[in-house]
Amino acid sequence: MPQLLYVSSSVRPDTSQSNKLGQIFCQYISELTPETTVVTRDVGINPPSHPDAAYTVANYTPPDERTPAMQSALAQSDMLIDELLSSDQLVFSVPMYNFSVPSTFKAYIDNLVRVGRTFIAAENGVFQGLLTGKKALFITARGAAYGEASPLKAFDHQEGYLRTVSGFMGLTDVQFVHADGLDFADKTYRDASLANAKKNLSEIATAW
Repeated sequence: MPQLLYVSSSVRPDTSQSNKLGQIFCQYISELTPETTVVTRDVGINPPSHPDAAYTVANYTPPDERTPAMQSALAQSDMLIDELLSSDQLVFSVPMYNFSVPSTFKAYIDNLVRVGRTFIAAENGVFQGLLTGKKALFITARGAAYGEASPLKAFDHQEGYLRTVSGFMGLTDVQFVHADGLDFADKTYRDASLANAKKNLSEIATAW
């Protein structure tokens, strides 16, 4: 059976628009393909530890040379990567905090980007991602508008970062659905933005 991994990252469990949109998408998938197993992880409320010195030393030590302490330092990261590798579809709901991603989600990403596990380095200096053959969807919620015509377009350090880091790990089938203007736009704009996001999510779920 296909498995979908849904990762939410807002620190506001009850009022988060990114969480609500992510849950809506998962509900679409469950209705359209009930055979899909949905695995959930909330890194906003239960964030992983930030990689530290022990993690870094263990990560760059060949696997067959790692001590039990090194293996322990990487245990959380290994679990998160195994969860990712075992999933066919990846859905991330990510609010924009200060023009980028939440620090909790950055900690999650830092646990995923691992040489030998999610990417390899070739001798000619080219990196190759290992998370191939998976569909990925990023659902974002933003307080202001960051579209092509917005004067804040250059402030968007969220989508570019997510595209870069996911592509680095081998995710090439990646889609984005943005709900923007949720804090600093009028109600008409906000309502239209959310309605459009839900429409896009429905279309993506149907295509998946």
